[in-house]
Amino acid sequence: MNPFGFLYRHRLLNWAFVVIYALAIFYFSSKPAADLPSTPVSMPWLHLAEYFGFGLMLLPLVKSSSKGNYLAFSFILLAAYAASDEIHQYVVPGREMDLYDWLVDCLGGLLGLFLSKKALILSHEVPEGRGGKCRGRKKKAY
Repeated sequence: MNPFGFLYRHRLLNWAFVVIYALAIFYFSSKPAADLPSTPVSMPWLHLAEYFGFGLMLLPLVKSSSKGNYLAFSFILLAAYAASDEIHQYVVPGREMDLYDWLVDCLGGLLGLFLSKKALILSHEVPEGRGGKCRGRKKKAY
């Protein structure tokens, strides 16, 4: 079973994952620079990975909640959250607001969004092209 298809069908669980993930990002952004653990991985890679995961989880939630261009809307939400995260770091001792970090966050999120969209297509939850028909199960009438 494809986990992205599962998240698409279970909106409440997806909301929980996205909120917990966003809170984890906020928590680690609240840490002063002196309290951050040293890692062998450079910070841009950590930012990329952090928002890659956020993008993976955000797209199924937005897709299940909207009828418009869910990919663009997901990216706008992700970029706005990344910007608010950078603004938040401005007031944390030893941390700074950095445009480069925001761009890396957006790139990681965009990669996560595209992978999530591809996984939804492969799980037959989203038609692949314009006017394409959704293969697999029929949608339930709620």
